[in-house]
Amino acid sequence: MKGIIGEINWIEEEIDVEEDAAKFIEECKKADPAQNPIEIEKKKKRNVLPDTYATNNSTNTLEVLYEGEVPYDLLMTKVDLKTGFYSEFVFYKMQVLYEKNRDVYVLFNRWGRIGTEGQYQQTPFSTKEEAVKEFLKIFSQKSGNDWENKDNFKKVPKKYQLIKTQQRI
Repeated sequence: MKGIIGEINWIEEEIDVEEDAAKFIEECKKADPAQNPIEIEKKKKRNVLPDTYATNNSTNTLEVLYEGEVPYDLLMTKVDLKTGFYSEFVFYKMQVLYEKNRDVYVLFNRWGRIGTEGQYQQTPFSTKEEAVKEFLKIFSQKSGNDWENKDNFKKVPKKYQLIKTQQRI
């Protein structure tokens, strides 16, 4: 008895994978940007999610604010074993969020001992500039560094250390 697989006319020509991929990329470039898999993937990579404790995000109305390709999103830690009986082992997370429905910018801060949910606060601002200015001020106070130089971050004693994280989607 002959099976269905034996009846299939298999293609015997060899496929040039590089050429095939180049054709696919060219077709994607010509297609509608909203349907373009390359653009969709780029957008995904840029999409840092708001902190899970930021309110109102059950309706997906919050998004992290970007300056170019850089999100206003950070995570810092501070560890000092000589501080107190339990030592200091804390985190500080901060994001500038845009709330689409109310057209307002929110500075989201969360802090606490590492391993706990910590406490958080959300401060609304009517303009992007005000929210970013406060973000920059707090970053400088907590870390002893300027945001513009975050790629060359220098650890300052008794201040928070910036943690480099992968982009999250």
